[in-house]
Amino acid sequence: MNRALGVVALLLLAPSAWRWVRPAPVPTVAVMDAGKRKPGDWTFGSDGKKWGVDGSKIYLGKFWIPSAVLAALPIRVQNNPGETIADRLSVTRRSDVLLHAESQFHDDEFKSAVKRIRERKDRERREKKEQEEQGRGVAQSPTP
Repeated sequence: MNRALGVVALLLLAPSAWRWVRPAPVPTVAVMDAGKRKPGDWTFGSDGKKWGVDGSKIYLGKFWIPSAVLAALPIRVQNNPGETIADRLSVTRRSDVLLHAESQFHDDEFKSAVKRIRERKDRERREKKEQEEQGRGVAQSPTP
C-alpha cells in the first residue's frame, strides 16, 4: 500500500515520470506506410523482391502467382474448431448411449440369472430341510 502511494505521489509531482510508466506509442504499419499502400496490400520487400499478398497477386520474392490460382488449389479448409469438437463429441455420445443400452441388456440378463440361482438355492435348502426333518422323524420314532 505504501509503495503504491509512493508511485502515485511520484507521478503527480514529476510529469517526466510518465515516460517511465507509459512508453511512447509504437508506430503501426498503417502509420508508417501512410499514403504508400493501398487498402488490402499486405506486401513488403526490397531489392526488387516483393513478399506478401495484395488484391490480385501473391508475391514470393522474384515470382508472383495470381490470387485466383489459390481458389483452384486443393487446400483443406479448416472448419470452425467448435463444430469439429461438437461433431466428435456427438459420435462419442452416441457410442456411450449404445454402450449403456447394451449394458442395460446385460444387467437385465444378470438380474434374471441371479433370480434363477436364488430360486434354485431356495429349492435346494427346502429339500435339504425336508430331508433332515424326515430323517429326524424316523430316528425319533419308537421301535416296538
